Amino acid sequence: MDAERTPSAWSGPALALGIATVGWNFGLGLTHIVLPLYAAHIGLDPLRIGTVLGAPVVVQLLLGLYGGAAADHWGGRNILMQAALTLALGGVACIFARDFWTLLAAQLFLTYSRGVFWPASQSIAAALPGERAVNLGRLNTLMSLGQISGTALAGVLVLGFGYGGTFAVFAGIAGIALLAAACLPKVARTAGHGAALGAHFGPLFRRRAIWFALLTSFLCAQPVSLAQSFFPILLRDLGFGEGAIGPLMALRPLGAAAATLLLARALGSRAGLPLAVGAGIALAALLYAAPLGTWLPTSGALIGLIGVASGMLLLYYQLIVAAAAPPEARGSALAIGGMGWGLSHLTGPFFIGVIAQQLGLPAAIQCWAGFTLLLALALLPAYRWAQADAVAAP
Repeated sequence: MDAERTPSAWSGPALALGIATVGWNFGLGLTHIVLPLYAAHIGLDPLRIGTVLGAPVVVQLLLGLYGGAAADHWGGRNILMQAALTLALGGVACIFARDFWTLLAAQLFLTYSRGVFWPASQSIAAALPGERAVNLGRLNTLMSLGQISGTALAGVLVLGFGYGGTFAVFAGIAGIALLAAACLPKVARTAGHGAALGAHFGPLFRRRAIWFALLTSFLCAQPVSLAQSFFPILLRDLGFGEGAIGPLMALRPLGAAAATLLLARALGSRAGLPLAVGAGIALAALLYAAPLGTWLPTSGALIGLIGVASGMLLLYYQLIVAAAAPPEARGSALAIGGMGWGLSHLTGPFFIGVIAQQLGLPAAIQCWAGFTLLLALALLPAYRWAQADAVAAP
């Protein structure tokens, strides 16, 4: 766990990574709100809006694998700089987007940035001096805080500066993230570092611990998939107005931030598996109860606790990957494990939509909660299966 290295928690590299992470995730949270609104503002119909927002997910799955391999090949710092640069270019392109095709072109910049940011930032955090669990927990906390602030300020910026001014602010903050990423030190190449692009994927796919991590990431991504699709509709159907839905949805990343910050050391110990299984079971129970929360404080508590459970699972999956892969292949391993997120975003909303057509949205979410429970219970046998690897999961 690299516990023998204990420098200041906010040393130069950690501070630079923290600023880059907050800035990049501020932009991500901003786009979650502003892009759909802007697409409607320029007159796109629902089908084109769905295409602009949804089609890039497939490309993003492949870019995630590329980002992990590229981080191993050229270094996480270089790929993080690319993520920040393309985010800024995407903001500039949005300023000039006036129709479906120009907005889709702008989305391609943002899609590239989203695809490569996660494996690059996580591989850098996993290699920082200090306790790995704490470093990854701090990274996840800053990710959540950046997204919360971007989401919360999106409407204020649009009201104050219009869409063009908001995209300009977005591009400027992405530029700050780029400068922070450029301040990260260049890492000396280790044995095996700089191998042919993608050369680590073959051996990694043969590691059972990587497949266990993919299962865990698929499980922890369920609340995010729902938050980006049916949860706002559910809250509306429960009688909450637009003014309440935004703050309620912000409680999920806030809960995740609290969980990863406060429980990082516990998840880094041998108690990690029982805590992760417990978090998965709790997540299933909370998703089942979500359609029953018609009172504002009740819904707020449920959504916040859903964030806590998913935040614990997120950190646990990152620790599994970091322990199961050698340093020169860590970015590729994190990219493979992170495929669970993309698969969740592709499958969860689709199947919930199909079930909702027949049974209604509340029943569909409760059915999906039952599937989530099965996944959580599957962690125990999957962990024992993964122990056949030479390197055990944490």
